[in-house]
Amino acid sequence: PPVDVENLAILSGITKIEIKPLAVSGLLARTNHGPIIALNESHSNERRRFTCAHELAHHLLSQIGIASRTRTKARSSQTKKARRAEEALCDEMAAAILMPQTQFKRYVDAFGWSVGTVPRLSKKFGVSLRACTRRLVDLSTKQIVSQFWDFRNGPRFAKLLWRESNCQIKYIGISPQPASGYSPNSPLFKAGVYGTLSQGTSPLLIAKGREIYSNLTSTEAIGIGRPGNRFALSFSYPDRISNSS
Repeated sequence: PPVDVENLAILSGITKIEIKPLAVSGLLARTNHGPIIALNESHSNERRRFTCAHELAHHLLSQIGIASRTRTKARSSQTKKARRAEEALCDEMAAAILMPQTQFKRYVDAFGWSVGTVPRLSKKFGVSLRACTRRLVDLSTKQIVSQFWDFRNGPRFAKLLWRESNCQIKYIGISPQPASGYSPNSPLFKAGVYGTLSQGTSPLLIAKGREIYSNLTSTEAIGIGRPGNRFALSFSYPDRISNSS
């Protein structure tokens, strides 16, 4: 790793890859000279790599007769549902292209299984933290709830930017909506994630963290970014599913 996704796209029949101003992340276009992939120049290299793999997946699906976005407009609810399914499938294919399962698991075993492994895997495979986290969660045999927090406006205005999980679990005391404010008295802070930020990037194991989730075995978190401009990535490991508080 990292996989040379642009070269792979060319070998798969894409005639050209362009990086230019776009209103979207990327697109697959049919031209008289063959299919091309266009990528948004304002996005990070990691995001463009994933977008390129995603558009390559659309191209590969079109080769086996699955309609591509470039040829089918969503008019009915059934068509919209089919397109959403195709988009989800292309995301899965993009993850498999950039983070092949056998190779990815080999590095997970080498680096060790913890939230602190994610930044190392992300750098190794040339993908974003979120794409790496999603792949790790999807391939895990453990139940994981991963969350990415924004502390740039201070702990009183912490925001949940995204969540990836492979299980369903009831949240207690924390709104599941992104960009919601959280006070220092919330269960998240009581469990110690903010303490992780103040201590640096060393993972902090939080035992008996039932204030965050029902039936939680433990939570660990790392701080990401410079002091004063920080984020936090947390992994929680529920021991069983519960729908009651």
